[in-house]
Amino acid sequence: MASYPVIPLPKVTVNETVTRYDLIDTLDAPTWYTVIHLILAAMGVVANAHVIYILLRKPKMRTYPNIFVFSLALSDLVFCAVAIPLSWMVFWLDGFNGWLAHVSFVSYDTCTLVGALCLMTMSIERYQAVSNPIRHVQRSSMKRGSLTIVGFWVGSILVSILFYVFVMLPGDQQDVRSADLRNRTLAAKLYSFIVMFAVPLLVTVIFYILLFKALKQHGDIPARARSEARSHGRVTRMVTAVVVAYVVSWSPGHVLGLVTVSGSPYNITALALGLRFCFVLQVINAVTNPFLYALLGEKFGFYIREMMCRKNLGKQQHRDGEPTATQGHEQRQDGTTSMADSQAL
Repeated sequence: MASYPVIPLPKVTVNETVTRYDLIDTLDAPTWYTVIHLILAAMGVVANAHVIYILLRKPKMRTYPNIFVFSLALSDLVFCAVAIPLSWMVFWLDGFNGWLAHVSFVSYDTCTLVGALCLMTMSIERYQAVSNPIRHVQRSSMKRGSLTIVGFWVGSILVSILFYVFVMLPGDQQDVRSADLRNRTLAAKLYSFIVMFAVPLLVTVIFYILLFKALKQHGDIPARARSEARSHGRVTRMVTAVVVAYVVSWSPGHVLGLVTVSGSPYNITALALGLRFCFVLQVINAVTNPFLYALLGEKFGFYIREMMCRKNLGKQQHRDGEPTATQGHEQRQDGTTSMADSQAL
């Protein structure tokens, strides 16, 4: 349901194909529903801003895989700070034909597409890191990663603008019941499902299958490589959790989006409640990703705890006389950084 958040309750017949415009024009969103979304969006802004701050300010977090974490956090931040508030401003103030609607649509689709591409790339990066770590380190430059995410953002913005201008925008000037508009709505749902969800998810699943095969083949590792294996395992678990959360949060919306244009009979009330629930899931996904980084990423967890309780942590370290995780890392006897350290999150 990445084309545009469907908010209201429909007032159409059961056997009628429901378009995006039918739902938007006939639904009524209660105030409490708006408040819930805005509260969740505010939480997402704060949480993802903390992640971005850590990635920018902590030198040891500037690693190749973290470039894609940064891009994912940025897309979640823009989603919560721009797309969600604008969606409600359009609904309550501007209507669905003003410039706010255009910006809301493009920002919503851009964030959705960037997030899907980042998750797909993170799965590819995990497979390369496990299957051929030496070549992966040689190819994993910060410049290359930065150019990749810039390409993701520029490409996603252009694709979203072009699709909106040439497919969705002309439909705003026509009768919402016209066959042409229904074809445009069907195209929007298929585009949303295939480009923003199915294809990235398929690539992600393929590389996860290859990743698990590579992990199985490298099951017997020497003792000196166990730290690297543990580090790869932590990063892989974090990426896996983020991918699973994405699938759980976004797949119901895409499925219901296809149902609305399928032409098959369905219960209107159940569909409307399902669409509302799916929109909530999408916002929750942007909020929960930073917590997954903190819980499953060793360095992320340390830096976030340090930010949230800096004074208490400093007192405890002073009392116990124990170095921090980063200090311990800097005190390696040989003064070098292992391959696992360079990949750790």
